[in-house]
Amino acid sequence: MAGGADGRHLVWRRMRQWPRVRRWIETSDLDGSLYYSWLIVSVPLLAAVMLPLVAPASAIQAITPHCVWKTQFGRECPACGLTTAFLHIGRGEWRAASGSNAAGIPLYAAFVFNSLVWLRSVVKLAQLRLTRFGDVHS
Repeated sequence: MAGGADGRHLVWRRMRQWPRVRRWIETSDLDGSLYYSWLIVSVPLLAAVMLPLVAPASAIQAITPHCVWKTQFGRECPACGLTTAFLHIGRGEWRAASGSNAAGIPLYAAFVFNSLVWLRSVVKLAQLRLTRFGDVHS
């Protein structure tokens, strides 16, 4: 009986120590991991925002893949028409973009928002690192 009670007390003691364990994990490592994951996602999103504005439609359509769903099943997937919608948005053709894919305009707006927030964070991080570099080397 005493062994069982000690075992339960040990488990309970470890459960109470969990907040200490969480504080022990480096939050800066977690923040860095999340930031780099965001970087990996944001760079292609930024390209999706910028390419329709600067590249010709034929070049973009040449590098984008054909819909596998449409070729295998003969039906359009929910993402069909997004490339065309983004190209229309890049030319300012809002009605045509909405006709290509109804989700094109809101999705493009979300990509723009993400890109602006990400670019702002990159600038702030660069300023912070330059400030720290200046403090260390002065």
